[in-house]
Amino acid sequence: MRHWLDLSGPGMEDALYDMACLRQFARIDLGRETAPDETATCKFQHVLEGAGLGERLFHLVSEYLTENRLFASKGALVDATLIERPRTGIRRSDATRTCARRARGGNGISG
Repeated sequence: MRHWLDLSGPGMEDALYDMACLRQFARIDLGRETAPDETATCKFQHVLEGAGLGERLFHLVSEYLTENRLFASKGALVDATLIERPRTGIRRSDATRTCARRARGGNGISG
């Protein structure tokens, strides 16, 4: 995941805490365990590279994706989780008047 998302060790740790889709992919349940920290992800990468498994694993995953008509490339992942907007208590007409006043140059402060 670090390679595909072009993340550093600290960036990977942050991403695992911030993005549910990455935790799901890595099968990490924060209710039962913590996400791997920066040191753990770096050590894992070095173990794979030291054993010559990094490239092999990358090619196996690429083959699997190709066979299933999927592809991966380096880039950014955006978490598009939908959340409910809290009600502000401002009626639309009040908000419209405030916007109109600001557009005219009024700041609503008298003095």
